[in-house]
Amino acid sequence: MSSLLAKTKQMQILFISYAFHPQVGGIESSAVMLLREFLQRGHRVKVVTDVACDDGDELTWIDVIRRPGLGTQWRLAREADVIYHHNPAFRYWLPSCTGRNTVFSIHTWVSRADRSISWKDRLKHHVLKRFPCISNSRATAQHLSGESVVIENAYDDDVFRTTTDWSGRDGAVFVGRLVSDKGVPTALRAISNLQECGQPMNLRIIGAGPDEDALKRQAESLGISDRVQFLGRREPAAVAEELNRAKYLVIPSQWEEPFGIVALEGIACGCIPIGTNQGGLVDAIGPCGPLFERGNGDQLADWLDRLESEPDLASSYRSNHASHLEKHSPRVVSERHLEVFEHAIARQDR
Repeated sequence: MSSLLAKTKQMQILFISYAFHPQVGGIESSAVMLLREFLQRGHRVKVVTDVACDDGDELTWIDVIRRPGLGTQWRLAREADVIYHHNPAFRYWLPSCTGRNTVFSIHTWVSRADRSISWKDRLKHHVLKRFPCISNSRATAQHLSGESVVIENAYDDDVFRTTTDWSGRDGAVFVGRLVSDKGVPTALRAISNLQECGQPMNLRIIGAGPDEDALKRQAESLGISDRVQFLGRREPAAVAEELNRAKYLVIPSQWEEPFGIVALEGIACGCIPIGTNQGGLVDAIGPCGPLFERGNGDQLADWLDRLESEPDLASSYRSNHASHLEKHSPRVVSERHLEVFEHAIARQDR
């Protein structure tokens, strides 16, 4: 822990996350990991979110205020030493106008889905320039109008870890929603290319979504139905088991991922990730696997073929896994967030 953190007092943190448990996703999971770490370090935290929750699904170890009114928002803001927005949302920006120490964390593009900029996005960019910001990749940092500190996402190192030797593994795996943005058709074309070249490979697909039936039809039309398994949605522990069965994790995203926690999860389970060369995936994969152009099934097939045929190449990527994962542990990532909070408080007090 840094000398700055060693000297700090306990903080009262107002943790605002528009997306939160019981919803499932990258922003939600990263929020829970940070909260656990903040609490373990003795900080006091209250969570504000717009997500409703049944009593039976509520988290019992953290104080969560769901859909608070404006009066409650103001009160919580006045009580806090620092107001932290785990991805900005207009609904909860008013507390930041109190002049209290506010930090924004950017986990996705501040734009529309097609990357166009609406008037709301322009306003967000304008406001964000006035506050300390954290970006989860170099790509999201470059997307902002102002400056930010890059702190890449953490992964759950209690769940995702290597339990199987490389020699006992087989084939490739995909993990994600079955939607067009995730690029699964590219992975299927790569498996087809490998079969045509005499290098057959199995692909296990974990996830569910509206494209599932179309993907099954594509696999059948390519003649690779016997090589492709659709396993459906799995809980994290079951995902970790499947990752430990595979040599390679394919991440053929068509969309520019702001980061890509799934890459870290695959690396932690001993897979070599192979992803598209765009957005935050470049940082998430780092030196642990190769990149290819989105939509290019031939390139993906070539990389899979090379890794199967060149053990030294596969070994060189795997040798980088431990050092890459270290900077993405919840401990390290939370400490870096707390450093930003402390600097924000110190700047406000000057």
